[in-house]
Order: sequence, then structure tokens, then C-alpha cells
Amino acid sequence: RVADNFSEPENATTFFTENTGSFSKIIRQRNRQNENRDEQTVTTTWTEPIGRYSRVLFTAQGVTRTARNDRNVYAVDTVDNTSLIFQPDLSNDFALTFRYASFSTRFNYEKKKHNLTVGGSVLKSQLAGILLDQTGTISNSFLNFMPYARYSYNFTKQKKLELNYYADISPPDASDVNPVKDISDPLNIYSGNTALRPEVFHQVNLQYFAPDPTGGSSYFLGAYLTHTFNAIITSTTLDTLGRQISMPVNGKPSDAANIYGNYFT
Repeated sequence: RVADNFSEPENATTFFTENTGSFSKIIRQRNRQNENRDEQTVTTTWTEPIGRYSRVLFTAQGVTRTARNDRNVYAVDTVDNTSLIFQPDLSNDFALTFRYASFSTRFNYEKKKHNLTVGGSVLKSQLAGILLDQTGTISNSFLNFMPYARYSYNFTKQKKLELNYYADISPPDASDVNPVKDISDPLNIYSGNTALRPEVFHQVNLQYFAPDPTGGSSYFLGAYLTHTFNAIITSTTLDTLGRQISMPVNGKPSDAANIYGNYFT
């Protein structure tokens, strides 16, 4: 995915000092930011029957996600309102790579109306970032266990009850861990957090399907509960000069639930 953003903000800021009183300063900028994202996945699966109704599945997977955030900031000359002056302190070229390797084992039992799968995976991940135009790197490694369970019961060929439980991770974006502060707005400063950990969530999902292939009424109902660790949220504070400093942080564990359904005639 490629995104190209352009903006030309103008900020008028009034500064107050104890000795000279107050003075105003107008800052005009021209910002251009390019963001590129890519992902490659390799998966290998082996299935071994261990009985008439059972089997074991082994899966190995490697994923690489890359993101690059190239931000160039220019100040518009206040004399001729045309010339552009490059601002190296506000500009940066940041590349982020998230890699993980997972090894999972699942046991599946299927007989008549019942289908049960249980297992889990061990996931080793690494979050690495580098400032391409400066000397600075980030490298953090994480180890997670991801349980999995799924059970379905077929009342008929069409009606089915299904219960799922699984865990997954979500890495931070490049802008979340970029160590270069965005001070294009002097009163609202944004800073990345190099100590961010990936979000880890566990979800339980219950669904009931009742389609009618003959064209009559069809419906399905569902409910889910999600428990999230290390949720990435924005922390906002004020410094001694009254400036607002925003930074992504890992929050406390949180829960979310929802009930949903559809009815068709």
C-alpha cells in the first residue's frame, strides 16, 4: 500500500515571557509524507491422520511486514512567501520491519454432527526500525503463546452452532515508534515510542447460522468478547511550557463485547 499526503499548515503562536511580555510568531510550512507498506507470507502445513475421526495439523509460518515513512518539511520564507527552506529537524526517513515466525499444532476431531479443534502456536516476533537519514536503530523481540479452540455442532445440513476462541497480535505502525518528534505545530507535539510492544488480543466468538436454501427466511446470531493486552493508546501530557505532548503507549488490559445478528426474507 502506498500513500502520499501533502499539507501546507500556517500556525500563529503567541509566546509569553516574564521579562519581555508577549510576542507572536507565524510559522508557514509545506509538508509531504510518503508511506509504503508491504507484506510477504510463507506457510507450510502438514496433516497426519491418527484415527478414523481424528488428525493432527502442524503449521510453520513466516511473515515479514515492512513500512517506510518518508517525511520532508519545508518552511516558507516569510520575506518573499515563495522560497522553501528545508527543515532537517522536522524531517525524517524511517523504515520499520516486523517479522515473526510461528509454529503451531492442532488436534482435530470430526464425527457426524461434531467438529472440534484445539491447539496453539508459539510465536517469535521482532520489531526493527532504522532512521535511514540518521544514525539510530530500534530492535525489540517478543515471544508469545497463542491458544486456539473451535467447536461446531450441525443441527441439520444448514443450521449450525459454532464457538471459536483464538489469540493474535497486532504490531504498531511506523509512525507509532518513529523516534523523531513531529513539532510542526509548536503547541501540539507528537512523539513516537520506541518501547512499544505489539497488541495481543484474545477473542471468544459464538455464532448460530440458520440459512434457508429454499428461499425462505434466513438469519444468524452472534456474540463476541475480546480481551486485549498492551493496547496501543495515545497518552497526552502538558510540559512546563504549556505545550501538549502526545505519545502512543501500551495501555492497561481492556475488554470489549458485542451482540449482532441479521435476518433475511
